[in-house]
Amino acid sequence: MRISATIALLVALAACGAEKGREIEDVPPGITFDGLRFRAYKGSALAATGQAAHASFRRDTTGLWAETAQVTLPGRSGEQAVVVAAPRVDGNLRGREFAASGGVTATRGPVTATTERVRWDPAAGRVVGEEPVALRGPGYALDGPGFLLDPADATVRITGKGTLRAGRGVGR
Repeated sequence: MRISATIALLVALAACGAEKGREIEDVPPGITFDGLRFRAYKGSALAATGQAAHASFRRDTTGLWAETAQVTLPGRSGEQAVVVAAPRVDGNLRGREFAASGGVTATRGPVTATTERVRWDPAAGRVVGEEPVALRGPGYALDGPGFLLDPADATVRITGKGTLRAGRGVGR
């Protein structure tokens, strides 16, 4: 669910092509991408790969949006990758404010989390889901009114009262 950080990296890479020394008033405000594929790096390490059907970035305001976005975050050593998908991503690079909406899914191996909308909280450095969330895995289903995701250790905490169902035939 680190989609917002990954999209921010994508936009930062796209903006690197701007001419040096030009005043912001002289720069056309928009860049639009169709059928975008990208790779994002943190230092020399691959941090994410992804694609979006359409994306747009305003260099003057640093506003961005993407449609039909999918991001793959490589797993740590020995872990499976996380695939995050959302119909829409909106944000502002300068403010580090991002939101994914329209039915967000995150999948790692046999476990899938779904929610309507998530946002990046730059002050806390975490992903916040204030809409109901459903986690499904082998033999369990966990539903809650919201969640907090700490990307540093991939910990998900259900906020509010959650409901856990476990056993044969539950989950996936």
